[in-house]
Amino acid sequence: MSQNVLVIDQETCIDCGLCRETCPFSAVVCAFTERHHYEIMPDRCQWCGGPGKAPCEVYCPVPNAIMPGSYEQA
Repeated sequence: MSQNVLVIDQETCIDCGLCRETCPFSAVVCAFTERHHYEIMPDRCQWCGGPGKAPCEVYCPVPNAIMPGSYEQA
């Protein structure tokens, strides 16, 4: 079964952390790799933007860094 979630484009993300600060579900976490990339945990993302944009999308300073995606649940 597929679930709609938001995903962060790692190529355009500037690692500012505003998405993490504004997410009401604490779905955005820091993934410690060579950069401090942020990721959206699919099990926590509630697609809270509904027909509009979610807070993480609204406050992100980079256009299209946070986009709709899908997650395959087992």
